[in-house]
Amino acid sequence: MVLEEQIWGDDGLIRFATERSARVNVNTNATLITPEVALRFIKGGLGILHISLDTSDPELQNELFGNSSSDLTHQVLQGIYNIQLARDILGTSYPAIHTNCVLTKKNLDKFPQLVAFILEKRKQTADRKDPFYNDLFPHIIPVGGSSNDWLRPSEEEFRRLYTEIWNHVCEIWDNYQVKLGVPQGKRGILFGYFSNPFLKIEHEGGLEAYIAVSREGQYGKLGLSRQCYVAPTQAYFTPDGYQFRCGSHAVRRQHPIGNIAERKVFDSIRSGIADLDQLPQEEDCYGCALATLYINQSVEAKLKAELQSMLKMRKTPIKKELGKPVSQALEMEL
Repeated sequence: MVLEEQIWGDDGLIRFATERSARVNVNTNATLITPEVALRFIKGGLGILHISLDTSDPELQNELFGNSSSDLTHQVLQGIYNIQLARDILGTSYPAIHTNCVLTKKNLDKFPQLVAFILEKRKQTADRKDPFYNDLFPHIIPVGGSSNDWLRPSEEEFRRLYTEIWNHVCEIWDNYQVKLGVPQGKRGILFGYFSNPFLKIEHEGGLEAYIAVSREGQYGKLGLSRQCYVAPTQAYFTPDGYQFRCGSHAVRRQHPIGNIAERKVFDSIRSGIADLDQLPQEEDCYGCALATLYINQSVEAKLKAELQSMLKMRKTPIKKELGKPVSQALEMEL
């Protein structure tokens, strides 16, 4: 956002991408979203804004932002209001606003209050067909990085999150729908991206196993797919120009595949294609983002469904040299 018009201007990065049919997401703390910037976001076709909001407690939020002397919480909320007002004025439903809550031992017990706070600030709707249905919903992101070990919840705190705190959150959401007159059979649940980290994806070993690896910050350890489908489709760069396969590698600066000052983006991607079958690499991918794991598991599930559909449609199995039908081989692979 400090790049200003280079990001949201008529010749900025957002407009450049949307004109080429890409959906653009921006992650920001919203403190620099003025009314003008909000209008330019809409003009540029921005798809989603992910806004950092970790708690409804202003003092704690300022502390988590690392600046307890300024009222940054008020600036964040003002940025959200500016987007909401700009959408109303122009009659659009984009950009959608999602909130990112980095979960730590400091704000874990206050998460239900944050959900209640968010529900007060969003358009009052529980209609899943409404374009604002997901607006302001929080993504829960457990704190990562070895430097944040002191902020990471203990096993007992993680256990309380999944067995007590989350139930309270679900009650708040259910009561919100009751207030809006939604019949019981039509009430939605907190799903997909907006579920808690354990329910968001499938983990091997169950809740207790996940709690144990979470305490070590290895949130992806029990949810890795057989292949990574994200790495071949995205490029990540650090400010010094180094290119990485994924966001997790870029954050931890592991295994650069090139530098855009020395080699073109697509040349680095092409040169690394042969190594893609090595992903995921367990030790390097244990800290994989839940959003990436969610995408990988979703893609893998769709691929399996397609294969199963092909098997059902096949009337005459094709014989392999060893005499085993291809359909049987596919079933074994599934």
